[in-house]
Amino acid sequence: METPDFLSESFYLSCFFTLKSVFISRCLYFWSVYCINTLTNQSDKFMLRKSFLLTAFVVLFTGLSQAQNYSTALGARLGFFNGITIKHFVSQGNAIEGIAAFRWNGFVFTGLYEWQRPIKGAPGLDYEIGFGGHIGFWDNDHYYWYDDDRHGNFTVAGIDFILGLEYTFSEVPFNLALDWKPAFNLVGDHHWWGDGVALSIRYTF
Repeated sequence: METPDFLSESFYLSCFFTLKSVFISRCLYFWSVYCINTLTNQSDKFMLRKSFLLTAFVVLFTGLSQAQNYSTALGARLGFFNGITIKHFVSQGNAIEGIAAFRWNGFVFTGLYEWQRPIKGAPGLDYEIGFGGHIGFWDNDHYYWYDDDRHGNFTVAGIDFILGLEYTFSEVPFNLALDWKPAFNLVGDHHWWGDGVALSIRYTF
């Protein structure tokens, strides 16, 4: 059995990257707890319980995925619609994204198919375009466009488009995305949501 050379450069580099991985994992844990509690902002204990279960999943998967190549990203989406986003590449330059967002005391699920391409001369920076659909659930008393003819809970569904920029860091497993995602309701409501500008902060693995 070889004795480690405590004076070698490789030994100190190995210690540094190990400590960095542990530090990132802990930061992600506390960041996830803070973001999910802030984004949900629900008094319902069941909603908070689900949020903490998702946080635990993020931390566990972080520990298991340190050595994997980047193909999936998971994090928070911050904007007028706050929520959680997960993005996965199904092939080179082609990805699917799922978003669970909260607003007006309701929530909406969105699924998108996206094309992502690098911007020449800007390492790590890509542009993305895509489309998809959404389904949302609200209480008429809290929905922005209150309708006297509508009572209690109701469901909306429609189509979405997305256009944005994404920057992936080379030194740490995180990326940032800034995009505009307009949504057009076709069922349950006739309005469109044009303020879907958001910043996504994701952990990549």
